[in-house]
Amino acid sequence: MRSGTLAIDLQEELQRLASVDPLTSLVNRRGLMPLLEHQLEVARRHHEPVAVLFADLDGLKAINDEHGHLGGDFTLREVGAMVKATVRKEELFARYGGEEFLVMLPGSNEAGARRFAERLRAAIAESQDVPRSDPRLLRLLESRLRRLAESHMRNERADHTLQP
Repeated sequence: MRSGTLAIDLQEELQRLASVDPLTSLVNRRGLMPLLEHQLEVARRHHEPVAVLFADLDGLKAINDEHGHLGGDFTLREVGAMVKATVRKEELFARYGGEEFLVMLPGSNEAGARRFAERLRAAIAESQDVPRSDPRLLRLLESRLRRLAESHMRNERADHTLQP
């Protein structure tokens, strides 16, 4: 029985490693997609809004150039920790890839997502812990509702289908 438990523990650890970004300890894109699909299905079933916010760290290249990649990594970790501390338990924050992040806000409409984005932008702009060469480090690119997320999931599935 002990080897069966060990196998299950190893499988769970492999699953965690595959779905968590090692730099920020956030859910990564691979781990995000099933969670996002599930939340969108729940929202659709209950006719509730879901806001999906995409964020891009502007100036990360300049930080890498000025402070080296360790400075860029530090920035990603600090911004990740700051956002993680801002989101509520039922919300999802993930590293989408590179310098891109995604926040899913169940129960929020576009106005709620914009308020969240502005609070986040202000918190990062005021932070003394994030190195930057551009004071507008975090530019929140878009906040769109369920339609955007569903469209992206269709595109993601198409991309995955086309990959060898």
